[in-house]
This record gives sequence, C-alpha cells and structure tokens, in this order.
Amino acid sequence: MRFRRVRPRRIGGLQPHKAQEITPRFLDRTIRALKRWKYDIVTMDEVSSGRFRRPSRSRFAALTFDDATRI
Repeated sequence: MRFRRVRPRRIGGLQPHKAQEITPRFLDRTIRALKRWKYDIVTMDEVSSGRFRRPSRSRFAALTFDDATRI
C-alpha cells in the first residue's frame, strides 16, 4: 500500500495533496485490519532484497510513504 503523507485532518483553503493524505486514525485502523486478517507487515528493504522468505500461504503487506517505492 502506498500512502503519500500521514497528518491530522486540516480545515481550510489550499490543500493540493489532500487526496493523497491519510489521517493517523486511518493508518492505525489499516494496520489493525492487516493484523486481524493475518498479514505480515514487512519493510520495502525486505521485499526488494530477496532475503524475505515467507511461508507459501502467508500474505504480507509493505506500507510506503512519500512515494517511497523501489519495485
């Protein structure tokens, strides 16, 4: 999952990146849901290094922020 920025909801005028922002509450709920659904949360370094080995039936998620994707 890729998120641009985590910040509290703001009220006001110019917010050009609002569609790419999530609140801390949303992030917390996302992490809890992934854990409840038995996803392993891993880093992008683990995914891209090739060293990450998971059991064949397990699922994983790598959360990235600020467009920090490597793959």
